[in-house]
Amino acid sequence: VPKTGGNTFSGVLNGDYTGKSLQSSNLTPELAARGLTRSNSVKKIYDAGGGFGGPIRKDKLWFYTAHRWWDTEDEFAGLYYNKIQGTLFYEPDFSRPAYTKFWDRSNTIRVTWQASQKHKLTFSEQATRNCLCFASLGPARAPEASTAFWFDPNHLMQGTWSYPATSRLLFQVGGALAYMVQDNL
Repeated sequence: VPKTGGNTFSGVLNGDYTGKSLQSSNLTPELAARGLTRSNSVKKIYDAGGGFGGPIRKDKLWFYTAHRWWDTEDEFAGLYYNKIQGTLFYEPDFSRPAYTKFWDRSNTIRVTWQASQKHKLTFSEQATRNCLCFASLGPARAPEASTAFWFDPNHLMQGTWSYPATSRLLFQVGGALAYMVQDNL
């Protein structure tokens, strides 16, 4: 159920993080004997966000806004950038391990209007930007040759009207408009 705000101001903050220093390796002597020098690992993962809402006009008009930023980067064993880019040859650059990077930024605003005792209207917009960077990374493709899927700008606008005619009959109508752009890089 989407949050619509209320007659008191309130908010929430949340955050999570992990990185290389919080992870152990599963590189076994058997794998090392077969030539693997490192195992898959988390480069970083974080998720931070918050929301805030309250009255614009008590018992009549409320707002709620929420924002979230997250990012995940994972390194892959045995995959490296090409040290000699721009040539027909590949030489692994062991100082630059290959990794995927998926990130998202989301910002939302919602306004709710109690037009009368039984008529409520809600309008919202969510704007997002995100990238699935190095999405096609694999053993046969160096990271500089992989594909990125870039989604920007993305907007989702919604509106609803609700009318509880009786304690057993609710009328509700809503609509949404999405505008999304995807680029492959």
